Amino acid sequence: MEVVRDFILIMINVCASNLRKDFFNIIKRVNDFESALIVNRQGQNLVVMSEQEYNNLIATLEILSNPVEYDKIMHPDMTGAKEYDSVDEALEDLGFYDEKV
Repeated sequence: MEVVRDFILIMINVCASNLRKDFFNIIKRVNDFESALIVNRQGQNLVVMSEQEYNNLIATLEILSNPVEYDKIMHPDMTGAKEYDSVDEALEDLGFYDEKV
């Protein structure tokens, strides 16, 4: 098993045979450390990640695909937008962490 630290995301690379041998421990590591698991099987890869990491990825994509929100984050001084100390703080302020009714 190979572990690669990429910015904030830890990526664990494992072949399918090793995943089967130690499935529950590997999945626990993925969930506990908000990492991504890359499973290699016959030259093809599958990515498994924690739900929190997936939600963060989707929220980031939604923000970056919206030109208005993107400009607010990238150029807060030009838009009069609020500055944030973290991505989570920005996402919360934009309503991405609100509970769905």
